[in-house]
Amino acid sequence: MATKDKELPIGPPTQEMLDEAAEKRWIIDVLVDELISDNVRDYPPQAVQTLAESIRQNGLLLPLTITTKLELFDGWGRTLALKLLGWKTAPARVIKSEMSRTEWKVGQLTTSIHLQKLTDYELYENCAGLLKLRADWDQKALAKHLAEKEWNISRWLSPSGCNSEVRDALKTGKIGISDCVRLARVPEDEQAAILAERLNGTISNLGELERAVRTRKKQPASAASGRTSRRRAKATFVSTSGTTTAISGERLDMAEMIEVLSELLKLARKADQKGWDLATFEQVQGQGKRNSEGEVAA
Repeated sequence: MATKDKELPIGPPTQEMLDEAAEKRWIIDVLVDELISDNVRDYPPQAVQTLAESIRQNGLLLPLTITTKLELFDGWGRTLALKLLGWKTAPARVIKSEMSRTEWKVGQLTTSIHLQKLTDYELYENCAGLLKLRADWDQKALAKHLAEKEWNISRWLSPSGCNSEVRDALKTGKIGISDCVRLARVPEDEQAAILAERLNGTISNLGELERAVRTRKKQPASAASGRTSRRRAKATFVSTSGTTTAISGERLDMAEMIEVLSELLKLARKADQKGWDLATFEQVQGQGKRNSEGEVAA
C-alpha cells in the first residue's frame, strides 16, 4: 500500500519498515495470519459474520492498529472477519511497542469502552483482570487510568460479589449489570433463588428485584470491590450552590447510593421533558420516596 510520503515495497514488512512506519505514523499492508492477538473480548460467530458482510459490501473502513512486533492493539473483530473473507493482507496503522503489560491492557480496554464494543460481562472480566494484574490499584486508580467515572467501575465490578450462576447468566446475556449490582448485596448462597425468579419472570423488573433483595440480609462488604465498607443509614450532602441532598435507606452503601442517584436523575430528566415543575415531580414520585431504591429528598 502506498502512503502519502513513500511507496513501500510489496511483500511482508520487515522490522525496519515497521519501526519506520511507527515513527512516521504510516499505514502499511500486513499479513493477516501473522498478527499476534491478546484480545479483550470474544466475538460470537454471528457478530463476525455480520462484520464480514459489512466489509464485503463497504470495504475495510477503519485500518487495524498493530505494534512494531505485529501485536494486534485494536481490530480483533475486523481481523476475524477478514480471515472469514479470505483476505491475506490488510492495512494497519503501526504504533511503538514500548508499553508495559498493564499499559497494553488499559489501552485496549479504553479503546473498546469508548467505541462501546464490550458487553457487560466483558467490562466486568477486563476490569477485574486489570485489578488482578495491578494489585496496588483500587477502583479509583482504575477509573483514572481508564478515564472513566468511579461509579461506572463500581457497577462493572459488581459481578465480583456474585456467584458463578449469576456471572454465567450475565455472560450469556440473560441478565444485565444492573441485576448484578442488586444481587451482589445478598449472600451468594441466597442469590440462586432470586436469580431463578428473575429468569423465569416471577421478578419481572429491576424494581421488583430490588424489593426481593431488600428482604434478604445484606452483606457487610462492598460487593463491587470485594473490600469492606461502612454501611450508613443516611447520607447528607451540601452542593456548592447551597442545596442539601439527603439519601436514606436500610444499611445504605456507596453502590446503592450510586444506583439511587442514577435512577433519580433519569426520572428527573423525563419529568423535565414533560414540563413538570418540582412540586409535580415530588408528588408523582411519592414526595421523593423510591420504593425500589430507598428514599431521596432534596
